[in-house]
Amino acid sequence: WFPSIAPPLKRPSKKREVQRSGLLLTQILTVNCTVSCCDSGTRFLSRIFIRGPFEDLLSKGTSNCQKWWWTNILYINNFVPWNKIEICVGQSWYLSNDFQFFLIAPLFIWLLYKSPKTGVAVTLVTLACSCVAAGVITYGYNLGPTTVFDPNAANFTDFKLLYDKPWIRCPPYLIGLLGGYFCYKNLDSLKLYISRLSFITRMLLSVVLWITTVTVQYLVVFGLHNDMLKKTSGEKINLTESVLYETFARSSWGSFY
Repeated sequence: WFPSIAPPLKRPSKKREVQRSGLLLTQILTVNCTVSCCDSGTRFLSRIFIRGPFEDLLSKGTSNCQKWWWTNILYINNFVPWNKIEICVGQSWYLSNDFQFFLIAPLFIWLLYKSPKTGVAVTLVTLACSCVAAGVITYGYNLGPTTVFDPNAANFTDFKLLYDKPWIRCPPYLIGLLGGYFCYKNLDSLKLYISRLSFITRMLLSVVLWITTVTVQYLVVFGLHNDMLKKTSGEKINLTESVLYETFARSSWGSFY
């Protein structure tokens, strides 16, 4: 988006204008073709190939796609159907999130270009609101730190309220926008600064950053090990820990990915 939104230093050619105007269309067509093929396979081919002991279970996916296939094409299947048991191709909720983020990205990028301070402030406030919302919903509905700890797993409560909602999933994307803007404005000067550092300093800096990154990602992924042991043994999971995890996990992962 950055080279498409930012105005050029000289008058662009007609070819360049066509490339810009076709960016969104290309995104839609590219993903839609894949989604359509997947949905069609689930709806039609599964009738032929689903046989065996899991036929009853897998056939539910076929009936779901016959009813809700259009929500995948429109990228709204993270909202419709509300009953997540009926979702067509369950893992495709992420494509809806990704496309929704793609649509709102120009607003943040335009603000970052027109008024960097305002753009950074709006992006950070949006990010903070998303983190707070995740914590508040977790506390209000007494949810676990992730969907596997959801006490109402049969009703997909965590999934419906948190897991696939764009206002909860957006922190890594917003952090990526800020990172992209920083690179767009400062990459050359940053490269120059790093090139002036000694070899040992660069190595130490790399080691520190890698250790920090691996540590944060390890904690985000495996930090819930003790909670999983508690769940297995039937112990109650601490709500405060769940709230803190839901509040900071996504932004922490996005910051050090």
